[in-house]
Amino acid sequence: MIRNRTIRIMIGALVLFIAGCADGVAGDEKTAETYIEGHRYAVVSREGLLNQYVLTREKLHGSGLESAMNMQTWGVQLVPPDAFIGKEVKEYGFTVNDHPLVDKYRSNIQLVVLMSEGKVIGGTSFPVNEGSEMRIGAPYSVDGRTLEEVTGLTYEEWVASWNRKYGPPAAPKDQDLREGEIALVELLCHEGLPNPGCADWQSDAPEVVHMFIQAIQSAEQLAGQINSIAQYDLNLIYRNQTTKRYHITLGTDRGMNGMLVDLENTDQGYAIPAEQANKLRDLIVGP
Repeated sequence: MIRNRTIRIMIGALVLFIAGCADGVAGDEKTAETYIEGHRYAVVSREGLLNQYVLTREKLHGSGLESAMNMQTWGVQLVPPDAFIGKEVKEYGFTVNDHPLVDKYRSNIQLVVLMSEGKVIGGTSFPVNEGSEMRIGAPYSVDGRTLEEVTGLTYEEWVASWNRKYGPPAAPKDQDLREGEIALVELLCHEGLPNPGCADWQSDAPEVVHMFIQAIQSAEQLAGQINSIAQYDLNLIYRNQTTKRYHITLGTDRGMNGMLVDLENTDQGYAIPAEQANKLRDLIVGP
């Protein structure tokens, strides 16, 4: 009897497995559909894999259509995108009914489920375009809430907060470097450049801190991307033990500008005017 019962259980499990595969859905898409059913939304049809990409910070800001869509999508998630940067994200589409937006739009709803590493990480919802009516706009959260309802912010407040966190860093002259909180300025000879006679250098003198802040905030943006090796690693070390990091190149030619690179955006370079660069040259190696 025990053996027969075991056989019946195995057959039952096999039948369930076959039934799950017979409808043509498996893997991540099946996981996404199960997630939808867990919300008690009725799946009308499947749209399959709509999009697949590796999430980067660059995809979360900018003026392009893709960046705008990514911002709006991630803006209505319950989890921030930080944990998924550098990871592959898949988007599976479904048409559903019994959704909170159905009564508002009198149509079925497209629900897009976001997945990463085999797990559901969120999703969006939006009314299906039917007939001659074309609906455009920002997506809702999975359960039909607006960005304002999800975040508790106005759209303008959310954009400002988003850009502070995910947008490109401010130019050096626009950065609040909190001069009074800097405990130490440190220059380290950059290992990637032959630097005969170079020596590491540091100072905690307030007047020196001020001189470096002046040089940084006088720097003007250079056109295009840069491809060069720095002379020094420049570290502004704060009293709370955090560090703001740059690459800085001064050279010895007093007629030449210095060059600064913020390590939060290494593709962009800034020119330190020769007058300010000379003050740093005199400070570090003498006039």
